[in-house]
Amino acid sequence: MAQVLSVFSQRYSMTRVELHESVLSGTEELMLAGKIDLGITPCSIDSTLGGSLMNIEFVAVARPDHLLHRIDHLLTPDDLQLHRQIVVRDSAHTLSMNVGWLGAEERWTASNLMTSVTWVVQGLGYAWLPLSVIEPFLKNGSLKALNMRVGAQRSMSFRLYHVDVDGAGPATLYLAELLRRGCCDTALQHL
Repeated sequence: MAQVLSVFSQRYSMTRVELHESVLSGTEELMLAGKIDLGITPCSIDSTLGGSLMNIEFVAVARPDHLLHRIDHLLTPDDLQLHRQIVVRDSAHTLSMNVGWLGAEERWTASNLMTSVTWVVQGLGYAWLPLSVIEPFLKNGSLKALNMRVGAQRSMSFRLYHVDVDGAGPATLYLAELLRRGCCDTALQHL
């Protein structure tokens, strides 16, 4: 995102950018309230058309010394329900939804992704976290993928939505194009 905004600011340096970091249906709520021009979410928004942007892989992980890693069989949902799951709260106030929670008695809910990553790295529970974010922790041994029978990885398809594509100004359209291109590995090198 920082790379996309850096390129955007070269052309539209005087344009104000306001980033709302939302979770799940929080993006739709912001769109319906008229608070944003563009939204990125894995949720389908019926009132507008969105274009495919990227897939994000999530991996079930815990710290290497977590009790789940001591279980001598492939983990099942029953095994997971006996341990604290870390989840990220839907940021919507009225459209709130619950995704990915397995019904564990012990659940800690963070309001943003980085807090949940910190909690899991500190050994406070397990979670499905984006591979792109936790890859350094997997490489340095701070986190370890859970050995699960099924469901160890999840993929979420994110879409880019325009609140009003016909009424969008050139800066909004340019930012949307940069976001689409920026989600490709080397797209920004060719702008």
